[in-house]
Amino acid sequence: MDSTCELDIATDEGIEVLGDAINQYVQWHRRDIILQGCSSQELQPGPEANIEYAALFPVPEENNREQDQTTLVGNDRVDDFPHHDPTPVDANIETRHPVLPSPKSATKITEMPSPQAPPKMPKIPRMITTYGKAPSAYVDKFLRAMNNPPSSFKNKEKAPLQKDFDVRDLFSYEVEITPENYEHGKSFLPHVDLQLSPWELIKFHAWIMKAMKHGIKEITAMVPPSIFNNPVPHQIVIDFEDLHRLYRRRHMDVNLVTVFCLMQWQEEVKTQRHKVAYLDPARIHQTEHNFKLNEKVQEQLKAVKTKKAKYDIKEEAHKKERHKVSVYIAKVMLKRVDKDWLMAPYGFDNHWIAIMIIPKIGRAVVLDSADYDRKQYREFIGVLQNAYRLYVMKGRPHPPDWKEIMNIRYNFHCHKQPPGLVLCGYYVCEFLRNSGRYRTNPEDMPEIPVANNRLGDRDIDNICADIARFIQREICHVAGEYFDHGGVLALDENSNLSNWTKDN
Repeated sequence: MDSTCELDIATDEGIEVLGDAINQYVQWHRRDIILQGCSSQELQPGPEANIEYAALFPVPEENNREQDQTTLVGNDRVDDFPHHDPTPVDANIETRHPVLPSPKSATKITEMPSPQAPPKMPKIPRMITTYGKAPSAYVDKFLRAMNNPPSSFKNKEKAPLQKDFDVRDLFSYEVEITPENYEHGKSFLPHVDLQLSPWELIKFHAWIMKAMKHGIKEITAMVPPSIFNNPVPHQIVIDFEDLHRLYRRRHMDVNLVTVFCLMQWQEEVKTQRHKVAYLDPARIHQTEHNFKLNEKVQEQLKAVKTKKAKYDIKEEAHKKERHKVSVYIAKVMLKRVDKDWLMAPYGFDNHWIAIMIIPKIGRAVVLDSADYDRKQYREFIGVLQNAYRLYVMKGRPHPPDWKEIMNIRYNFHCHKQPPGLVLCGYYVCEFLRNSGRYRTNPEDMPEIPVANNRLGDRDIDNICADIARFIQREICHVAGEYFDHGGVLALDENSNLSNWTKDN
């Protein structure tokens, strides 16, 4: 067969020549299709068929003449044309037109004379192929295009993975067992949980493990007096056990809340966006205004004998402690009169709340993630009211209708932590965040939008990551804003822990 023969029906790819359709399916006219199958003896019917079938023979080439071919016109189908009879003209008429036997007569099988035996052909049809012919130019062009990648991918290397660890390590049985509680020299988290944490926590954890090898168990920070309106610079101690609880999402220590206030204050100084000041969480904590049995009080109690006298001595000592805290808050109100808000992170009974104080309009809002009963922090509310009276006595800006007490709003719709967890410290950090989420203009105070939902895992991770990065950059580094030059990190043997390139 000629490979240059044109196809009557082109393929879907637009191929019109038979040679280009090698190894593809093409549509062919039915009249030119010859079935190559079984011999005529195998097609004879059985006795139960009561019918005689004619055998199919291949058409000789001399019978397939030009005048016998018919062309389809219009909506004609191949089935509408008479089938070509391959039997020779001089063959038996019964062979060309088999007659059905009557039901009464016995079944008669007529032997058909076999003309010239056709050449034996394979029973399974083969696809039409041409051997010894070069592939089509279109095929060569397609194959060359597949072998050559586009120019945009040349000289490009595979991008490295973002993670710097092997995923197979996550499922290794040789992972070190990490204790639940703090142990010096042990990792804070299992390898899997640590590698899935933010990069700030991973980097700071590596620094902590390196510091543990130097025998360090705590770090110190020096707080300037201008931040919390303290008379002199004071030192805060960050124990590694407190950082262990931070990584484990457990109760947050007061010093870590102080660190978060330092971070927000530094951002406020740089941006001057919201005009917010912060009270020292350590100076307004519940332990600061509780009754303290010091040596002076013990001597006074020994000098009296009646219960009423002892009660009066204790009550007087307790009143002095509350007054100290009130004086401190009043001094911050007077000193920060240019600020619109005063944020007070208050801790009591292993719980944290944030109180947003607005002295200029005589109002305060309690942000509690667990909705504790107000009776549990009633004493601090009294301390706060006494501080506001001292503020008004100094003639500072205040509303004329609120001279004695502030209007305090409880049960405010804020983020609420899931019951049974101790995430109140992380929620307070979110309340203190210098983002304006819980702060607006004082005139629009009643219109603060409702946000009664929980913080997600990513939000808590971001809080922990911010604290870790701030401690490592501003407290542990010698060029940090709150680095303690008299602390353990300032020693010569620890210079590699406090002096490195701050690239991140």
